[in-house]
Amino acid sequence: MRCALIGNPSVGKSLIFNQLTGLGVEVSNYPGTTVELMQGKLCHQGSTLQIVDLPGIYSMDGDSAEEELVRAYLLSETPDAVIAVLDATRMERNLYLLLQLAEYGIPMVVVINMIDEAAQQGIIIDSGHLSSVLGAPVIETAASLGKNIGEIIPTVLSSARPAGIAVPYTPQIEAAIRSLGKLYGATRLQALHALQGIGSASELVEGARTIAGEIESLNHMSAHQIIGANRHLCARRIAADVVGAQEPDRRFSADRLLTKAFPG
Repeated sequence: MRCALIGNPSVGKSLIFNQLTGLGVEVSNYPGTTVELMQGKLCHQGSTLQIVDLPGIYSMDGDSAEEELVRAYLLSETPDAVIAVLDATRMERNLYLLLQLAEYGIPMVVVINMIDEAAQQGIIIDSGHLSSVLGAPVIETAASLGKNIGEIIPTVLSSARPAGIAVPYTPQIEAAIRSLGKLYGATRLQALHALQGIGSASELVEGARTIAGEIESLNHMSAHQIIGANRHLCARRIAADVVGAQEPDRRFSADRLLTKAFPG
């Protein structure tokens, strides 16, 4: 079974990768790129899993080498599951990437990391409700403390499933997706990519360019901008629904102090 770790930079993704895989990690450039990938293996109750740590990215529709690699990997390597790592202190920004990932239809498990730092800041997350909204299992972790890391792989093996959420795009974008599907047999993801100008030259991309031009002339915004704005709005609404506030919890600070290694 092949699993991919994906998330924004600095969410603790690589720390989780190291805790899952331990020694024997392989580092290599993804074919045709200069971007490094880390791969490791682990065994759990007779099942062998290959874990791939994809580069940290904020979006999946840009043209950076890292974004292009992640898109290419998910489309060509077709992992059996993805482990989406989110920063509990920056849920809205992290949900933006998660919503794009959901459109790939790959079984996933959502890991909300840095839950200790969120508690210190008085942030609480209703993980149960988030799981219901996303239609995918959600685990809270504090990787720096090793908290709940052991729950990730059993959940991947037993419960990973494609997220059931879909971003509600504007009527014009939704109509364009349907038209591209009827004209070129495009999936929803392929249509969205084509409307954003992602992909090599093809009849689909050329047809989408014409439709995107009509959308831009009517809205004075490109289809790419409208799609991004719709995703941001959806991420903001989900975050507002699942993130709350409480008195800062100092217990995690004490745990961090007690578990920190001091020289001497």
